[in-house]
Amino acid sequence: MKKKVLPPSFSLIKKGNRLIYIRNTYKERLLSQGIENPARFLKNNKSVIFYAGRDPVPSVLIDKTDNERMVIKHYTHGGFTRFFNKDVFWGNPRPLKELFFVEKVISLNIPTYEILALVIDKMPFFFYRADLITKELSGGVDLKTCFENLSTKQGKTWIKEKREVIKSVAGAIRKMHSAGIYHADLHLKNIIIKKNINFPSVPYIIDFDNSSIKRKLSLKKKLKNLFRFHRYIDKIDKKNILLSKSDFLRFFKEYFNNGKSTDQYLREYLHGYSKHIKIHRLWKPGQKDPG
Repeated sequence: MKKKVLPPSFSLIKKGNRLIYIRNTYKERLLSQGIENPARFLKNNKSVIFYAGRDPVPSVLIDKTDNERMVIKHYTHGGFTRFFNKDVFWGNPRPLKELFFVEKVISLNIPTYEILALVIDKMPFFFYRADLITKELSGGVDLKTCFENLSTKQGKTWIKEKREVIKSVAGAIRKMHSAGIYHADLHLKNIIIKKNINFPSVPYIIDFDNSSIKRKLSLKKKLKNLFRFHRYIDKIDKKNILLSKSDFLRFFKEYFNNGKSTDQYLREYLHGYSKHIKIHRLWKPGQKDPG
């Protein structure tokens, strides 16, 4: 693989077998807090709170800021591999790929998280462990939680708010696809909604681990990404409590707002999704989607 030049906004610090890639604007603050050793740092920090996930995700205050927080993600395996190898990886470090990818996403003006640092512990034979430190999107909730919160509200105001969120999310995914980005794990937990007092809510797309970017994303790839997104929603919302059929229609009409007729695109999409579900159930009957 061709060696990439580190973005100018980052510095590399080497301490033995440990590599620390750190954003220059946060360098002194994070180093003074001891971020170069995430495990010890978390153990000694009293501001830690945890968010639910496959593994509990810690959030910590950043010193000398206006209550900014950082989220520390320790890379771990999922599925069967996790039973015998929780956090050792091999090859080109995934978090370093993610750093380059996220910086590209930011340059395309697609709202996403900001990587502050990553820590890679090199091991023999190209094995490694890694931690990714990102700036927390304060005041934001994932899209699943957002829809759950909206479903508990009364009156007509929440319907308008829900429609605005659906429209903004469809637009964000369309913009991401138009930029040639295929998200490897597109689902409700990887879209964060931040409310603004005087403006519509802004969706931030996160977790670009193993994602890819091309000059142009084919319609087949776009649909595959939407199928993945749709399948996750079907799995957690079988009775259409969070999203009604009208909500789905509104989402897809917003997404397919282009030269070709929307109705034709919708017919093609629904036909393709039906085939996708049948194939998925045939080949992966026991696979669990993220929850």
